[in-house]
Amino acid sequence: MPQILWTAFPEDVLSAQAFDEAQQQVLIRIFDLGEETSPFRRALALLDVPAPAAAGDMVMFYQNRPYINATVLTALVSGGAVRVVPDSAAGYRFKTSFSPFAYARLFRLQWKLSLYMQAVLAQADIPSDDDAALAESLALGLCLQGLMMRLGARGREHLAVWLADPAAAPATQRTTVTQLQAVQARRTRLSPVWHRRFALRSGAAVEVPSWFWDHPRAVAAETPPASPAAAQMLFEGMPVCGGRVSGMAVVMAGDHPPRKKPADKCVFVFRHARPQAVAAYAMADAVLFANGGLLSHACVVAREQGLPCITGLGNAFYERLQEAGGRIWLAVDGAHATVRVIQDEQPALDVLSSLR
Repeated sequence: MPQILWTAFPEDVLSAQAFDEAQQQVLIRIFDLGEETSPFRRALALLDVPAPAAAGDMVMFYQNRPYINATVLTALVSGGAVRVVPDSAAGYRFKTSFSPFAYARLFRLQWKLSLYMQAVLAQADIPSDDDAALAESLALGLCLQGLMMRLGARGREHLAVWLADPAAAPATQRTTVTQLQAVQARRTRLSPVWHRRFALRSGAAVEVPSWFWDHPRAVAAETPPASPAAAQMLFEGMPVCGGRVSGMAVVMAGDHPPRKKPADKCVFVFRHARPQAVAAYAMADAVLFANGGLLSHACVVAREQGLPCITGLGNAFYERLQEAGGRIWLAVDGAHATVRVIQDEQPALDVLSSLR
């Protein structure tokens, strides 16, 4: 039996929070391949993609965090032409079959995804029925996976820069990048249906692996060594939206923004790029995320609003600010995805480590 790669859930509303038993059962039913009326089976029908005959479970939980079966997802969005396999250096990689039949399946599947994206992105309204909205969101999620496949390894490496500035992408990749943005913008409009099914809760941060093969016990704890730049109080992440801002660090430990803006210039700092972060954008001059995908709801909205934003700065960055307890200002360069920590530059202002 082949190994299964489990990856952290791509929907940001589902990641970085613990699920109780009832919520786990709801998510399992949504992705039930054995039930023809499940939202995931409906999503496959929208794309005209046949459900696999014997794929096993699509969802599992580790420390009450959801993981999705990336082995099956890869097969679905490639028509079986691409497999995810273990790699000693990176943990896993994608292996393409070079047979003519495999290429034909891949192109046919990509054509189906393109037809669906063209049709749904032309619609102004979103489904009023929750199950239909879930099915569309899941179908567009599969389209995102297909678009990422088109980018290839080099494209994924440069995606952060290209999303921040599509004109920087090579002409051959520019259409794919703009499609990625359009698809995720549509999914952002559909995100309330996930909020209704899974109430967002704050809680203690738990470090869990972003992926594992078969079982998380096979993966060592991910603790990358501190870089020299970090020791110099310069942190690097992934660019979401450009712009340079210097302002007071407002480290958000809860879900609710302050009642009024704490300073003339504020840089809001979050551990995760979760949807509720958007509530603070009206007061923010820049937003920073220790963890979060470039296509997460929070990053998409920041990009649409032209709000300087960086993600992927790492837990060490967040914890450094949270534990500081002194006066800290940040110099943010969104285009280059760097944050420099400046201490004691503004003695009249206090750092806010938690705002409730």
